[in-house]
Amino acid sequence: MIQTTEQAIAVIQNTRLSEAEREEGIHFVRQTPSAQGIEVLVEALRDNDHGVRFAAAHTLAYVGDAAMPALLRALAQADNDIALRKGATIVIGESTSLKVREQGQALLNALKGSQAGIATMEAAIKLMPSFE
Repeated sequence: MIQTTEQAIAVIQNTRLSEAEREEGIHFVRQTPSAQGIEVLVEALRDNDHGVRFAAAHTLAYVGDAAMPALLRALAQADNDIALRKGATIVIGESTSLKVREQGQALLNALKGSQAGIATMEAAIKLMPSFE
């Protein structure tokens, strides 16, 4: 049984564990969100396991505004790959925060299309001051 954020992070990052075990770590972060836990969930949006990516995206959507600084930092990087962008679409589109859903519309549009990588970087950088 996971009892600390550090344990949850170790479980999430351990790719040798089952999807269910790793999702347990994600659910712990959902119940007790922290900056460190949120950073790991943003990293998990790129995980090889679909279930882990899905759970991370929905947990970040649940924590709302608190997820945005880490997510925007990741999206503002040149390596914002398609897995990260797909996860961000869920995080923003299904966020429990009205602020995220409303202010994230331009970013949602940037996440799509042939130039999504560059457009996403630009839109994320523009949105950062709103969530600092």
